[in-house]
Amino acid sequence: LPAAYKYLMALPALEAVELDVTRWNPQPHEQFQRLLILDMHIYCAALRQVVIWVGTQRVQWILRHDTWVCAHQAARGAHSEQLWRYC
Repeated sequence: LPAAYKYLMALPALEAVELDVTRWNPQPHEQFQRLLILDMHIYCAALRQVVIWVGTQRVQWILRHDTWVCAHQAARGAHSEQLWRYC
């Protein structure tokens, strides 16, 4: 198994994760994000919420009734960027 999956399997109680894929090329579109989350959920069954950052765009994925649904949210600003990095 790739290292990422081994780490996910070591976290069986993980319910939420936040990923920044800004540097990925090409940047993942919504269908690819869903595939990534479905793959992660196989190895980490407790996962219920995933936030994916693509540049300044925040996409929140939530598991509802066995279906992953997404909500695009407001962009992060310079102030909020510095808050989460130094907390």
